[in-house]
Amino acid sequence: MKLKVKSAIISLLLLSSWTYFAYAQSFNPVFDWISRIQKGEEIEIKIKVTFDHFTIFGSEVSDINQYTYNRELGDRASKTIPQLEVLPQGLVKEYKIDETVCLKEISKDDGSTSWQKLEYKKIATYPINSWRNFISHAVSHGLKKYEHIEYKGNPYFTLYFDKKGPSTLKFRNRDFKFTDEFYHYMKFVKGYKSWLPAKAKSVILVHEPHWSLNGQYQLVSGIKALISANPDYKFRFLVEGYYEPETYLIPTTPLNERFSEGIPRSPQVFGLLENFMIDGPLAYRLMYDPELPAIAIDDVELIKQTPPDLEIKAGIEVNETLIGLEKKLRSLGESYAVQSAYQALIDLFNYENASVSEIHGQDLIDYYNKVASLYKKLSDEVEQLQKSYSALQVREEINFFNGQARAYRNNAKRFEYALDRDRTMVNNISKHFNSEYADRIPIAFIGSFHTAGMTSMLRSKGIGYIVIEPWSGSIVITREEEENFNRALSPTTRQSYLANLATSELKLPVSPTRAEINRYYAPYLTNQASQISNRIKRRKEEIIKLVGSNINYSLLDDAMNNNGNLIKASLGFGGGGNIVPPSDFNTAFAHFDPQGDGNLFIYNERDSKWQDKARYNFLAAAMLILPNEKFKDKTRKTRFVQDKESNILFYNVYDAGTQRFYLFEGKENVRILPLLSAPKPPPGKSETTVHIRVTVIVPIKPEEKVNG
Repeated sequence: MKLKVKSAIISLLLLSSWTYFAYAQSFNPVFDWISRIQKGEEIEIKIKVTFDHFTIFGSEVSDINQYTYNRELGDRASKTIPQLEVLPQGLVKEYKIDETVCLKEISKDDGSTSWQKLEYKKIATYPINSWRNFISHAVSHGLKKYEHIEYKGNPYFTLYFDKKGPSTLKFRNRDFKFTDEFYHYMKFVKGYKSWLPAKAKSVILVHEPHWSLNGQYQLVSGIKALISANPDYKFRFLVEGYYEPETYLIPTTPLNERFSEGIPRSPQVFGLLENFMIDGPLAYRLMYDPELPAIAIDDVELIKQTPPDLEIKAGIEVNETLIGLEKKLRSLGESYAVQSAYQALIDLFNYENASVSEIHGQDLIDYYNKVASLYKKLSDEVEQLQKSYSALQVREEINFFNGQARAYRNNAKRFEYALDRDRTMVNNISKHFNSEYADRIPIAFIGSFHTAGMTSMLRSKGIGYIVIEPWSGSIVITREEEENFNRALSPTTRQSYLANLATSELKLPVSPTRAEINRYYAPYLTNQASQISNRIKRRKEEIIKLVGSNINYSLLDDAMNNNGNLIKASLGFGGGGNIVPPSDFNTAFAHFDPQGDGNLFIYNERDSKWQDKARYNFLAAAMLILPNEKFKDKTRKTRFVQDKESNILFYNVYDAGTQRFYLFEGKENVRILPLLSAPKPPPGKSETTVHIRVTVIVPIKPEEKVNG
């Protein structure tokens, strides 16, 4: 009897292994397509999901002539609104013919026009019960994040695949390394291929995320990984932003001397960074290398002349306003004035929803001025209609449009000043190579708007570059962060913010003066040191009270102190597993509740896996970032990461219902996670779409040598 049971178990295991292998083989065509994107091909992949199967499509683009374009487009141009894409050299209009075909008209600034046909062709179809196996295999092929958002009853699914850039480049005829740890936090920037011609002096351009707190956390960790991987090189920081004109040097003293001894440095520095009292480059130096030299490279006078920021409304708020106005216009009949206003609305809708990811610098300024003029035109036409149709209630819309026009014009003006500052920053980068620090690799921290202009100027001077930034998909900012950042930049409000540090949680993006350090920063740091000390003490007391715990307090505390999302969190424990996760997450080993200062709750502190370093490594690196505020209660997302020492797969799941992050380990749990169950079409529909995104990291141009 025992022999039969054992044989049955072996047969079951063999069958399971064969099934898993068969699925792996059948999914190969899909991952071959994903691999093509990861290698840089300009193709797209999407998945159509019905109740009983899912079909994966890949896009192919072909050039067509005008006759074929007009024949296939038919009368759709007058009945549908195209998707616009604004390019540096012109404009693309894209018409959706059906679910598998799109037509594109590309109008260049030189007057030429070309046409393309984009077709989605079927790669493979699978039964719906193989979805979990598909996701499990996707993890092995670079699946980085799985996201599900519910909006107005419709589900939106996206799979984000990882794509790493080069592991080494040549700087000054020596290998410069980019490790897996670097790619966990940062990436090469799409649209800016590395340019490192032979024997050229070169600079590392880093997009500094300004008001994004999570972006700053990633920046500090990413720069640490970059510098640590290249111990044979010396570095110098070159930093965009305002500075006192009497000196362009950015010292770490006397701020570096104000930190309390006997308390970990990282939570003290993160406390300043959290409030935007320092920026990412200064945070790195204070935390890891106070002697690393840094200078300011910006144009102070132009910064002073730059107008303050005005918020531009975007997305859902804009589209709902425009759609609401469209309904009102349709009720007025078809007079010439109504049709003119309707056309102005369509033109604005097209430009507001256009893709502008490929334009920068002057092209972006021109786009902002164009949208501002479209808002003004629509406002004027609607105001004239209101005089003719007394029942038409559109004053709220007119005020909205005028506000948008002012905001777009204002931001275009801000960008013009920013563009002028590019010349100063490039000249100061150039001066680095003739300074006493010429033997050091310059790392220039700039805002992303400056990159197009600066890379062009660097090329003209024969200076090579690479462009990197924190993971864009991870940078989520709150309106409070952005507003406080922008208000704190103004000289008229800065001092009042600093004066309130003892009683408020303000976001202050500055490199402090000596007077500010003495008056504001020193008291703040003293107060923070007391809070940090008490927090560490409470954590330790919680762990000491545990019976039979396998928690390593030192490793846990280090992990939490080095993760900006966990740095203030309290601890909770499940009493050896007496408190368990919700049923949907019953294999989680912990959860993080981000409310307030946050709480990290460990379900079973007696779990033997707490004896190993892998979980602590994961906690130190975990990106526990809330979704956009509008979707906090409508989003589920999973982020995967593999521990480089143990090769154990870890992942966190954000759950909209509890608004917590649940933490998991082990690939075996992927197939049983409810979040990863097959997507279902929304009520009344027979299918839904899953989009596949590959985070594109552009390799070096193959025709150019990588030396220097």
